[in-house]
Amino acid sequence: MRDNDLRLGVFALLYKSLGWWPVLRASGATEAHDIRIVLGQPSGSLIDIELCWDEAQELALELLDSLPAYGPRSHPLRHRLARGNLRNDHLRFEIPSVAAPLFGDRPSVVIGFRSDGHEAVVPPSLNAEGEGRAWWGFPDNPEYWKDGELEDAGGTTAALAVIAYAYGRSPGNRDVICEALTGVLALAGLHPGDIEVFVEKVAFLAKDEDWFRRGTGAAGICARIDAGEYVMNVAELCRELGIEPIADTLRQWFGIEGGSGNAAPGRERNVGGDDHE
Repeated sequence: MRDNDLRLGVFALLYKSLGWWPVLRASGATEAHDIRIVLGQPSGSLIDIELCWDEAQELALELLDSLPAYGPRSHPLRHRLARGNLRNDHLRFEIPSVAAPLFGDRPSVVIGFRSDGHEAVVPPSLNAEGEGRAWWGFPDNPEYWKDGELEDAGGTTAALAVIAYAYGRSPGNRDVICEALTGVLALAGLHPGDIEVFVEKVAFLAKDEDWFRRGTGAAGICARIDAGEYVMNVAELCRELGIEPIADTLRQWFGIEGGSGNAAPGRERNVGGDDHE
């Protein structure tokens, strides 16, 4: 038995001990093997989350950090695993074609979710470039997310990744951009403490030298919404960033109702991985 086959066998036993369904596959002319996990119900409602943009991988440190992560050594946080039931077994947060020219050669898919009917290629398998996949910490069994919560977290992560990319390239007034982003996150029903963290993170990823003071004012903006006062919305944020064609998509990802209006949803979104079963 080859050393690599023995190593794959050890990992297969580990995955079986976690209640997952591992499968060994041969690939390529050299018959190199990799190991995959059957997603969905056979592995305890397991979901693979692929964070295709670097900004999404960084933002997941705030929004999805409780979930086991793995990836090639060049992008060790590219994938995370969760458990739950998706509305769609292959859900993608994807840039619409009308907005694609705004994002250069970036992949159209910012984040992808896969569950039943799909497999995930997991460590220690190699990727197409020959890099070994590795775990970021021990691959413990991930927590179970309530229906809809994982999609909420994914949509928020994808939207913030798009905004961080555009923010870093926008010549607009950064104070206005951050005020608009704070208002958008408040309209999305997020907690003021989470809003402050996310605005600072976006500014940091955009290399804003004043990132550490960008998250202030969230509580006041939330209070203005509660009082029925006006705050800047998604359309205005996208106009400041120069990405108007993606406004409707971002509104959908944030879960903001009411078209381009100013009405907040009638629920508070939990996007940080807390209080799950």
